[in-house]
Amino acid sequence: MKTMKRLLPLFTVMLFCLFLFPVGVKADTTIALNKWVTYTNNSDSYVSKQVVFTAPANGYFTVTQKNRYAEGYRHDDDLYVIDRNNVELGYAYNGDGSTCTISATKGHKYYIKSDGIPYNGGTLKLYVTFKESSSWETEENDTAVEADKLTNKKWKYGVLNASGHYDYFKIKLKKTSKVKLTFGPKSVGDDCSFHLTLYNTDNVDESIFSYVSSVSSKTIYLKKGTYYLRVSGTVDLPYKLKYQSSSFSVKKPVIKKVKRGEAYKSWWYGTKMRYFGTISLKTKGTIDGYGVQIAKKSNMKSKISLSDSLKEKDCGTYSYSDTKSTIRRFKSQGFKRRTYYVRVRGYVYTAFDEKIYGSWSKAKRVKL
Repeated sequence: MKTMKRLLPLFTVMLFCLFLFPVGVKADTTIALNKWVTYTNNSDSYVSKQVVFTAPANGYFTVTQKNRYAEGYRHDDDLYVIDRNNVELGYAYNGDGSTCTISATKGHKYYIKSDGIPYNGGTLKLYVTFKESSSWETEENDTAVEADKLTNKKWKYGVLNASGHYDYFKIKLKKTSKVKLTFGPKSVGDDCSFHLTLYNTDNVDESIFSYVSSVSSKTIYLKKGTYYLRVSGTVDLPYKLKYQSSSFSVKKPVIKKVKRGEAYKSWWYGTKMRYFGTISLKTKGTIDGYGVQIAKKSNMKSKISLSDSLKEKDCGTYSYSDTKSTIRRFKSQGFKRRTYYVRVRGYVYTAFDEKIYGSWSKAKRVKL
């Protein structure tokens, strides 16, 4: 029993080490890069072959195979590329041809497996075309935690491997920004269907592109913070992704004129009342709507409750009501006839339907 008590901690440590350092995929030999390498089978039965290489830098690669019988005709065998976690990254069928382009991360091992080299002098020729590049994704970026960082105005290329995982990328915005996202297949004419989804740090998602088969662009607005982009869709075909961000603020509007509306008497108290008319504005840039405040003093204190007991009325720019240069929706609310002060600020919506507000306009004096 004492011996068991001494062995249990040791056994626990061994299990812990195995968890941290799992046994990797094994290979017969290391293959050289960017040159033809031939493997010959002189036995009287088919022989499988598995080779490995370590990526010397970040970049991408393809594997080309020529699997032949001794007589020279093709052996219809399949070839697979797997990573250190035994995840399939690509394949080449029927003894000839190349895999798709596969991204590579410096220091990671990549395994190439052929199920069978023909007997009695059959050969397997392999060519690993490796190219160094900082523009390709680095694996594993299958989750937001492992997301690749994108650089403003620079393309990033990637490929969803044969196992159909996701690719995640991260962008950091130091201030409220106008962001243009460009996304699609790397090569023109590829038969593909890609999707791009945007996430914030609260894991709220917003679809940016769905079923993309050609390079497309979309402009969105985002507040300062960290965001994640998830790529999904077609496997084994490279895609490209870029974001371009610039500082953004909603322009301050100028109130050109506030019209007086219809006058009437309150049927309950007999108080003389009047509606506000349209508010004409001069503004620049993108606007999704306006907030309006009305007060009895020019310093905008003693603000009046407008809709839903709020001190600011939300007026979006709708074709049947308000526009970018005109606010009409005060016609339904009456005010006591006296002097008021009106001010307006614009806003735009972020990709997550949050409002980005601009500065208030100068207050405009209106006598009803």
